[in-house]
Amino acid sequence: MRYFLTLLLSIFLNLNVAQAQDIEIEVAQLKNLLDSNAVVVDIRREEEWKQTGVIFGSILSTFFNKNGTANVNVFISDLRESVSPEQTVLLICRTGRRTKIATKFMLSNTEFKEVFSVSGGIIEWKKQGFSTVSYP
Repeated sequence: MRYFLTLLLSIFLNLNVAQAQDIEIEVAQLKNLLDSNAVVVDIRREEEWKQTGVIFGSILSTFFNKNGTANVNVFISDLRESVSPEQTVLLICRTGRRTKIATKFMLSNTEFKEVFSVSGGIIEWKKQGFSTVSYP
């Protein structure tokens, strides 16, 4: 019973933290933030990078594998190697659905405090005419 109450409290607190901050940005905002100290992290899988290309200069690190399981430890380890917690992190996926989940996780469980999900993802990025580069 105590475990159950602790779990419920943890979920409640995590939801409140994520809801207290607007965690989504539009593609146009992403384009503007590329000129600042912000870092784009593409959390899709390799086959998705090959299909659409990637935003030039983005960090590529898969958050969810093909069956939907989060690769949390590998993802956070990769991120810590190339991004400072003081930097703004802009997560992008195919449509923005996965990045909302990853953003909430990062804000609640890591030292990164400026993390945003790109609404519409790479699909919206390309729809608005912004370019990608081929994945090697």
